[in-house]
Amino acid sequence: DERKSLAGVGLLRASITTQGAVQDRLTHIGDVERLRAILASELGAAQPRGGRDANGNLRPAMSGSGEGIAFTVATSEGVHRFALARDGDAILIGQSDRLDGAEPTLAPLIREVASLRLRYRAADGQWLDGWQPDNPPALPKAVELTVEPRGQAAITIRLPVAPDGVADEPAA
Repeated sequence: DERKSLAGVGLLRASITTQGAVQDRLTHIGDVERLRAILASELGAAQPRGGRDANGNLRPAMSGSGEGIAFTVATSEGVHRFALARDGDAILIGQSDRLDGAEPTLAPLIREVASLRLRYRAADGQWLDGWQPDNPPALPKAVELTVEPRGQAAITIRLPVAPDGVADEPAA
């Protein structure tokens, strides 16, 4: 009887541990799916228009590194800047209330992230680790986001940027 009880407790403990691991994985997948949906929506409304920062300096329509991105978006509510960045073990997102002078206010969307990697697809099809175009209105054709939740497998998402993602060179 004692052996059966110990075996039963062991099975119950294993079941609870497995259930917890599955729940954690589903939570991380849900968080990444929410990030994918938000980023897809924002990239779908990206605009080849830069604007100015708080100091009046011109900024490109999009700039990005391996761990962050900021770009101009047009919605029914107006034109603003959207940004995504990693800070420690969190992925932050946000938007400004206007295009010029304001920087996006960022808030955590996903916590417990082991890594984040962004890449940008140029017009020639090459994937770049950063996006700092010589032509300020230029946008990449696509953005690739790889998120690795802590203790989980990495998830890679490729999203197209709004039609006409790479603006023509300005006429001289």
